[in-house]
Amino acid sequence: MLLFLSCLICLLCGCHTRRVMEASASQQFPVANAYRVADRLPSQIRRVAVLPLTAESTERTLQAGVETLEPVLRSELGKCDLFEAIFVTPEKLRQWTGQRQWMAEERLPTDFFKRLQEELGCNAVLFSRLTNFRAYAPLQTGWSLKLVEIETASPRIDWALEEVFDAGRPAVAEDARRYARQHLSDPRPLADGAESILMSPARFGQYSISIVFATLPKR
Repeated sequence: MLLFLSCLICLLCGCHTRRVMEASASQQFPVANAYRVADRLPSQIRRVAVLPLTAESTERTLQAGVETLEPVLRSELGKCDLFEAIFVTPEKLRQWTGQRQWMAEERLPTDFFKRLQEELGCNAVLFSRLTNFRAYAPLQTGWSLKLVEIETASPRIDWALEEVFDAGRPAVAEDARRYARQHLSDPRPLADGAESILMSPARFGQYSISIVFATLPKR
């Protein structure tokens, strides 16, 4: 018997969710496709199993994007300091569930969350998927993430986001430059760090995932 996590996604359209559209203090580009059940993270979410970053397809470009951006995602998530992040390796995930990676939209084994909870003592699971990746100008990175609370009567999506950051859009490019000026430095002599972010897939990915995580419920 299989469990459809996708059936929970309908909660995103329900009356108990909030759409997050504001821009953070450090950026001006508003994220239009982020949802959270509440502005505050449930107090019981203290330990989160972070599953391996997946890709929208097996296309080589997207797979290369996963290799480039998974370390970036881990680093930026650590900066949030909202919960203890337990990064699950593909090998461990296969040992526990039979597959090296899972997407939230897939059919999950009925004991999927129970097994992760037993093995890791986690209160929630973070699914992440790379939906778009363009490594040449104008750079593009697309994310789909879901934070699923698993210590409730039934698994509940507390936060979800789907957004594409396209440097070909003037508002995104300018916001990335602003982020670079505030948060990044370039050790190369005479380098313009603000402009180099628009030529570096890793740095642009760092900018985009930082905006993504800024929409997480606060503690």
